[in-house]
Amino acid sequence: MEKQMEDYSTRKEYINDQLSNLESRSMRENLMFYGLGESREEDFEMIVKHSSKIFY
Repeated sequence: MEKQMEDYSTRKEYINDQLSNLESRSMRENLMFYGLGESREEDFEMIVKHSSKIFY
């Protein structure tokens, strides 16, 4: 029984490591912006126009 619990613990640790790895890889290419307001009525074109004013 103790050996089985160690095996489960090892598997859980491996799975958690794999999950962290996948999460990190999926976020690698993402950009995060802070300080930009949000609105329910906004659309993609409006966001691009507003963002281009800020960055250029």
